[in-house]
Amino acid sequence: MPKNVFALLCLLPFAHYILVASDNKPISDGQKSHNEFRATIKSFPYSASTVRKIRIVKNYPSLRVGMDKKQVSALIGDPDYSEVDFGPKGPREHWLGSSWNYQLFMRADTINLNDPKIEIFFGTDGLLFWAVPSGISGLSEIGKCCKDSK
Repeated sequence: MPKNVFALLCLLPFAHYILVASDNKPISDGQKSHNEFRATIKSFPYSASTVRKIRIVKNYPSLRVGMDKKQVSALIGDPDYSEVDFGPKGPREHWLGSSWNYQLFMRADTINLNDPKIEIFFGTDGLLFWAVPSGISGLSEIGKCCKDSK
């Protein structure tokens, strides 16, 4: 069986989560990209709707390590954008998973680490392993960024 056909068959169970490039690297999990999200912003400062902010902040503490993307979406909504994560950089780079980003406010069309946002990281199994709020008082990390080395 040709290599691309075999890879496609292996990914079929995950097809609703991942779109695959010709070199078999995932390029999307079906959510908006960062560029697609930025294109929806008409002017700065940007602020998510009050209803969206309340839902995200209120339900964030209920997130748990091991939740899948459907569970996260049901709890706090779809992300503003998603990124597929690869590493380590170089010729042996491989898929690490993806991250969902919830941008509550943006002062300008540049990255500002103080802008309130939440980033949720999923492994290659599609399960939450780390959630990180930034610039939002009262919320704390859920899970860990890295696996313990033994």
